[in-house]
Amino acid sequence: MKLVQGDAATEILKMIKKAKADMVVLTTHGRGHEDLDQKSTDFGSVAKKVMANSPVPVHLVNPFGK
Repeated sequence: MKLVQGDAATEILKMIKKAKADMVVLTTHGRGHEDLDQKSTDFGSVAKKVMANSPVPVHLVNPFGK
């Protein structure tokens, strides 16, 4: 585990490359968690930036899911 300071998405993307990760798993606190069916695709800004720029697959986990 490593603690770093800076923009969360930027630091995650740096670590993906440095660790030569095969996949990234993130929780998202984006809007839409109040919707019981979880139909919203509006993710948080960090998740959006990581998904858009990651060289490996990103799996998002809903922390509010059942």
